[in-house]
Amino acid sequence: MNTRSSFKVAAVSTLGLSIALTSETAFSQVLEEVLVTARKRQENLQEVPMAISALTAKDIAEAGLMRLQDITQLVPNMTYLEPTTNKFTNITLRGISSGGGLGNDPALGVYVDEVYIGRDSAFNGDLLDIERVEVLKGPQGTLFGRNTTVGAINITTKRPSDELGGTLVVGVGDYNLTRIGGLINVPLSDTLAAKFSVVDMERDGFLDNSFGGTVNTVDYTTGRAQLLWSPGERLDVLLTGSYREASGNGNSYVTRFQGEPLETSYDVNVPDPGFEDVEDSTLTLHVNYDFSNYTLTSITSFQQLEESYRNDADWTPLDDLTAVDTRDMDSWSQELRVENSGDSRLEWVAGAYFYHQEFDVFTQSLSGGDTIFAFFGLNSFIGSGLKPSDVNPGLPNGVDINATSVIDTDSLSFFANATYDLSDQWSVTAGLRYSEDDKELDYEQGADALAAAAGFSPFTLQDDQNDEEVTSTISLNWQPNDDLLAYVRYAGGYKAGGFNNSISTTASLVSFDAETLDSYELGLKSTLLDNSLRVNIAVFRMEYKDKQESRFIAGVGFQQSNAGEAVSDGFEADFEWTPLERWTVYGGVGYAKAKFDDYVVDATTDYTGNKLTRAPEWTANVGVQTDWDFSDYLQGSFRLDYAYQDEFFTQPNNDPFFAADSQGIVNARLGISGGDGSWQVTLWGRNLTDEENVNALFGASSFVFPFYHYALIAPRTYGAELQFRF
Repeated sequence: MNTRSSFKVAAVSTLGLSIALTSETAFSQVLEEVLVTARKRQENLQEVPMAISALTAKDIAEAGLMRLQDITQLVPNMTYLEPTTNKFTNITLRGISSGGGLGNDPALGVYVDEVYIGRDSAFNGDLLDIERVEVLKGPQGTLFGRNTTVGAINITTKRPSDELGGTLVVGVGDYNLTRIGGLINVPLSDTLAAKFSVVDMERDGFLDNSFGGTVNTVDYTTGRAQLLWSPGERLDVLLTGSYREASGNGNSYVTRFQGEPLETSYDVNVPDPGFEDVEDSTLTLHVNYDFSNYTLTSITSFQQLEESYRNDADWTPLDDLTAVDTRDMDSWSQELRVENSGDSRLEWVAGAYFYHQEFDVFTQSLSGGDTIFAFFGLNSFIGSGLKPSDVNPGLPNGVDINATSVIDTDSLSFFANATYDLSDQWSVTAGLRYSEDDKELDYEQGADALAAAAGFSPFTLQDDQNDEEVTSTISLNWQPNDDLLAYVRYAGGYKAGGFNNSISTTASLVSFDAETLDSYELGLKSTLLDNSLRVNIAVFRMEYKDKQESRFIAGVGFQQSNAGEAVSDGFEADFEWTPLERWTVYGGVGYAKAKFDDYVVDATTDYTGNKLTRAPEWTANVGVQTDWDFSDYLQGSFRLDYAYQDEFFTQPNNDPFFAADSQGIVNARLGISGGDGSWQVTLWGRNLTDEENVNALFGASSFVFPFYHYALIAPRTYGAELQFRF
């Protein structure tokens, strides 16, 4: 039996052993209740009839999760494309990738305190002072709405409280990592409280540049200020302002000529990797008023996102291709909803939502002198550093293609969701949402004569798209007792069409249509062994129509089109078990077979039957957490995690060359703390076995050179963290 198959059997057997222990005597340690807001009201995770993976503040602290990307190793059927750029945060859920092109909305909705985050470059924030992260799997079109065909990540921050307190975090690690953060909560009066948090992180890149320094550095600062006013039992008003700035010295991939072997090398050769800067600010007003029998909620939010990038896009010493990219996004949203409260056989919530976004983009592709030499067959001058005009005055020194665009989006929706208790054991949940999305594009492409000869002609385009859809959810739920819930669920998903507003070969490539999804799920949630074992299982099938799919085009980048039909079949199971006091064993296993049922690209290219990109069939994780007392004043803790990811294709053509191998990542943490919890020192290590693996592979970016490019997962890293609490 090969290694991968052995792991699959072991993972499933481990889960099966945990389930089989239901007949044993109860243990003294019990699991804590996990509260979620997946249905816009606070509920026990085990009583919500949908697949959810929830990480509490305690989980985040014990696992040492720093950024949103880190949660993927603890969630079955969820993977993350290792960041090589600030431009996007690409997460795959149930075999479906959330990433899109420049003008496309992400398929995985990310919400922070119920506010939709409009661009994936704003997803990957720091997890300091986060109360809970919920991963809602499958379409969430009824209650969350915008762009949640794959699922939704629902992030809840910690609210201000009426107690004075704070935390200071100082972390260091290899690659010159420093992470310094803190928060303070201040009660200002009997009805007013404020909380302020800030965290700054810097780290050198994992890629050593032969021209000096490293590439893919990380440098970000995140801050949040909250003011909570609670003048009485009925009203609370929360004002939140957040700010994040992130920068790096450009993105870079390891680059080889086609025919050269793919090596897991962290060495690059980029004379000027460029820069990447992101600045993001959000202001939100959250108001709740309790009318005894129902609660009215208003959420108003404004977001501004500014991005600026310049990168050596051939990622070689040659003067070939430079990419320039600036983006400005301004958005505001308003949600009004009402829900009933109190004991009733019928629980319901209804509301309306409006979202406006203006997205201004300038992209530029600059091909340098070596491109000209190669184009005209002057190969002996490639890499010489000479300008083409020095060799022949009639030659241009480069090629300039650029595009300027504005996309205006208006989205309006109305929704309702209700659960009715048919009896003490049976209930039904149903929901509807009407969505209307209007988008307008104003686009102008500029290109010089040589670019036009290569098919990149100058043109202008004004276009609009108007999509509307009714999505629904219905589930039948059986709960014979407090410890068991079984359900069967249908959910519809929808994501509006959009525009490829980056450089294009022809005007016909600019737009793409809306996608829709039908999802079917059978689930079981159980709490066993006197609340010491929790096991949740879900089996699913997701059927896409007009799936929006991204393809890489040389000299253009990633462009979006409709792939026809796709389907993902699979299951996931996760468990948490406290076999002994102060011991917790947890884990999960996921399987997703995601393939194209219909994907005809053109008359000569047909990807029907191929696997979807970045879609490993098997994922799994298992871990153990324990703590102990040295004395009344000193405690110790230890945590060990293992996460497995199957092989997957990085391109829809499923060429074996464009395949990433399976990988297994081992992380560990060892800490000591004061008996009163006022301080803690932790040593940590990630990818302790120094697993090396490709997780992005494409090519070629160049018009004339046969390159291919790839990115690697992060190597082994280690560090220490000190926390003070008061």
